[in-house]
Amino acid sequence: IFLGGFGMIAKLGYPFPYPTWFWLKLLIFLAFGIAPALIKRKPQHFSLYWGALVLLGLFAMFLGKTKFIS
Repeated sequence: IFLGGFGMIAKLGYPFPYPTWFWLKLLIFLAFGIAPALIKRKPQHFSLYWGALVLLGLFAMFLGKTKFIS
């Protein structure tokens, strides 16, 4: 999936210094990957992590739909 995303962005014709929205989405997806480790380490902050992940997910959806930040 990770490599497919880079292939898709290349097929759409974006030049190598990819747009900012792409790098932001990449960072958001890395945060989703790190979240389980953070929750396991500090389960008392579960609701804070959950709320942050919901907001990050909504922001990622916004970036993908609008490609607002270029």
